[in-house]
Amino acid sequence: MKTTATSVERALLVVALLCGPRVASAIDSVVVLKSDDLSAYEAPIQAFQEGIGRPVTVLDIQGQKAVAREVVTRLRFDPPPLVFALGAKAAWMVHEQMPRVPLVYGMIQNPRRYGLAGEAVAGVAHEIPYDILMSQIQLFLPDVRKVGVILTNQSPTAQALRQAAEAAGLELDISSVQTSRDVRGACVRLSKRVDAVLVVNDPEVLTPENFRFIREQTRRRGIPVLATSEILARAGALLSVVPDYRETGVQAAALARQILDEDERPENLPLALPQGARVLLNRGVMRSLDLDIDPLLLDFTDEVIEDEIGR
Repeated sequence: MKTTATSVERALLVVALLCGPRVASAIDSVVVLKSDDLSAYEAPIQAFQEGIGRPVTVLDIQGQKAVAREVVTRLRFDPPPLVFALGAKAAWMVHEQMPRVPLVYGMIQNPRRYGLAGEAVAGVAHEIPYDILMSQIQLFLPDVRKVGVILTNQSPTAQALRQAAEAAGLELDISSVQTSRDVRGACVRLSKRVDAVLVVNDPEVLTPENFRFIREQTRRRGIPVLATSEILARAGALLSVVPDYRETGVQAAALARQILDEDERPENLPLALPQGARVLLNRGVMRSLDLDIDPLLLDFTDEVIEDEIGR
């Protein structure tokens, strides 16, 4: 009950600030709208504030639809010059309710899934470029020569993955599935013929249930899971390569300056690809698989996670 009360109080505070005498000064500035109160948002917000060269007001919808509607409704009465939205909830609400206000989004997987495209929309991708991903796999796991990945049929990422793997000197074994229900069987077959299984952001494949099965199946086979998500690194992937959060804010500020200072139309700006990467290594998984990684390479990781598998 205490947690719920705190959440409600915070939500009411956001609304009160918007309703109060500070509205004019807040709306005259660029707005950063957070989907929730997540520590991962702190670095991009700070970088955005440092790089935009304008006053910035940070608002938080606390992950609640009612609060989001209230906040966006208030903003509509006196729209800001631009909104930098972090997370899908905030970005979707701004795009739906304030379609003429320039929107720059960040830290969203599959933005097109939420209709974040078209007029007045620009963004920073949250999917690490595959050439960076493959080079990190090669660096940290030199004994891995054949990497398996499960993708839905006609996945647009297949060709890009193949090219990146080939450039890194890795063999890629792609197992195609029709639906999410096919993933378990594909994983069992794939895990018998590869040195590691890579989990990428395919919505049909990457469900919580499927990831747990992939994690347990690969553990039984004694091979690692590799990923492109910080959450998955903490959930049992050995190695995860993710975008640098601070760099997301730097890139978002650059897009915003093009829109505000150079009169560029947001829809004419290409999706900004992540320019920085963070490497996360799960030492608990490493121990459970009895793997040896050169201690010197640990200096190249951004975070070493000590959690055991499944904790």
